[in-house]
Amino acid sequence: MPRAYSIYRASLDGNLNGLSDLAQGRNLRLKPYVLTGATRGTGASRFAGDGEIGLDVKYGVTPALTLDATVNPDFAQAEADEQQVNLTRFSLFYPEKREFFLENAGIFYFGDIARNQRNTARFRPPEEELLLFFSRRIGLTGQGEQIPLYGGARLTGLAGDVGVGAMTIQTQAHAGQPGSNYTVLRARRDILKNSDIGAIFLSRQPAGDSSDFNRVAGVDANFRFYRWLSVNSFLTRSDTPHKQGGEWAGKGSVGWEDNFLHLQYSLLSIGDNFQDDLGFVRRTGIRKHFADMGIRPRPAWWRRHGIREVHPHARFSYYTDQSNVMVTRNDHIGPAFTFERGGFIEFAVNPQYERIDKPFQIRPGVVIPAGSYRWNEYALVYEGDRSRAVSGSARVTNGGFWSGSQKSARVAVAVRPSYRLLLDLGVQHNDIDLRVPPAGFASTLVTLRTNYSFNTRMFLDSLIQYNADLNQFSANVRFNLIHHPLSDLFIVYNEQQFTDRDAPAGRGLIVKYTHMLSF
Repeated sequence: MPRAYSIYRASLDGNLNGLSDLAQGRNLRLKPYVLTGATRGTGASRFAGDGEIGLDVKYGVTPALTLDATVNPDFAQAEADEQQVNLTRFSLFYPEKREFFLENAGIFYFGDIARNQRNTARFRPPEEELLLFFSRRIGLTGQGEQIPLYGGARLTGLAGDVGVGAMTIQTQAHAGQPGSNYTVLRARRDILKNSDIGAIFLSRQPAGDSSDFNRVAGVDANFRFYRWLSVNSFLTRSDTPHKQGGEWAGKGSVGWEDNFLHLQYSLLSIGDNFQDDLGFVRRTGIRKHFADMGIRPRPAWWRRHGIREVHPHARFSYYTDQSNVMVTRNDHIGPAFTFERGGFIEFAVNPQYERIDKPFQIRPGVVIPAGSYRWNEYALVYEGDRSRAVSGSARVTNGGFWSGSQKSARVAVAVRPSYRLLLDLGVQHNDIDLRVPPAGFASTLVTLRTNYSFNTRMFLDSLIQYNADLNQFSANVRFNLIHHPLSDLFIVYNEQQFTDRDAPAGRGLIVKYTHMLSF
């Protein structure tokens, strides 16, 4: 496999031969579920019972086209989110973890091809400035609380030479807000030898209110020439009542990536009034110039000393408003060294610039005043060989931070005493000192993840977290038994309590049973 690609390049996989006498049947699967449980909110005095039933349907319309439908779905068995500490002005990105939305999610991806990431560091933040379709907008509040769904349907696959994706979901009324219909339509067609063009449409429509809606439509094109050269672009427009002018967003990029050299330049523009209620948009009213360059030599001398690849590189992100006045600059310069066993280490300097027109609160009681700020961060990133029985990861950042300084560290240790058990402990600590206004604060977040496999059909997973900022302890423990092919029994226990107050802990116990019927 060429070094320019990751191992997930499915087009370079092998072929599976020797399968014969297979009967497809009607290709219809019904998967009903029954759920029961009891939950008590933090500080509440009593438990409230809950019971639900629902149904998932999967039908092969053609050998290449699949229809999925769900009635009264519930995702109580999904893993809880890992908490994050937000030291920025923008919303944090939390990944999708619900199975219904993860399945065949690639067909709905829109825009240019993401930059190839060789390293899978646990501390690598997402680099998306704009995800036009982000399924967490459906059925979840901004705080990650579940909004009940009536149901929905999804059609994905190939219709002739066109890859298609269509999904519609209807939410129920929640917290005094009416339910809404969420719809996304996607089409993509391969052209030439290794290129594609496509279109997308997204819609949010509240029930009973035709004047409150959001619609986004766009087209994209991705071309690859001579194996190493890629040209990607997309253009979208939103339609929202009472927002006129600046409803466009678009991006164009060109990149070269071979086994030795990689280069990329892109320009992203998001209008002041662009709104995407089904997407993740970090901020609007900006133009982002992005440049990425580096080389990946593999000298024999380094190989003899355990280093597979040397990667000196630089990335530059230059943001302006729509009048071309600079508002942000994030640079990253440094070498990375990849070891023969897959781990890596990186040293970097990250010059930063921010200009803000309005003060913002970085922490309760701590406000960053309007103005221009310039500082340098110095970072060390290490990722060990995770195939070992004991491995570690670390990211240490030192240097400036707005008007002051920072000392931040994220350290994780993974222990695998046997093939059945994995323990993964992570600690994040930030020590911030600001001069304007004079303020200092620290935050600590501890995360412990455990996975135990009794056998190939029975698993126990837990996620335990302690946030010293909030004096909050939380636990999510999930037991999963595959009692029949594609059929599960889930037992989920959740707890949340504050260690600085005398109040009943929030607790919940949920049991969910599913059974697959195939025809």
